[in-house]
Amino acid sequence: MNDAANTNTDGEARSYWVLAESTITTLSNNKFDASSVFVSSPVKNEIAIKGLTSNVKQVSVYTILGSRVFTKQIDGQSTLTIDASLLSSGMYIVELSGESGKFTKKIIKQ
Repeated sequence: MNDAANTNTDGEARSYWVLAESTITTLSNNKFDASSVFVSSPVKNEIAIKGLTSNVKQVSVYTILGSRVFTKQIDGQSTLTIDASLLSSGMYIVELSGESGKFTKKIIKQ
């Protein structure tokens, strides 16, 4: 091996892979609890979201490619119905966001 040139004796370059595990931490002890939230899937004409808590401040819907197709600020609502009749068939991502984090769920529009 020729360490100075970073090649082996055959003249081929060596590759190095470094795998690291990381943990995301937060300064807040509040956790985004979405365990009680129900998001309907598959959907035809409307997306039903039930069990929203006061922690949820905004609901957004994205295409699988990341384009936002719907967003709504909510305040204290426990349920929300989104008109999905104009959405094309395919996979979408529903994002619930609030002061203590975000929760996403994939849905299928038939």
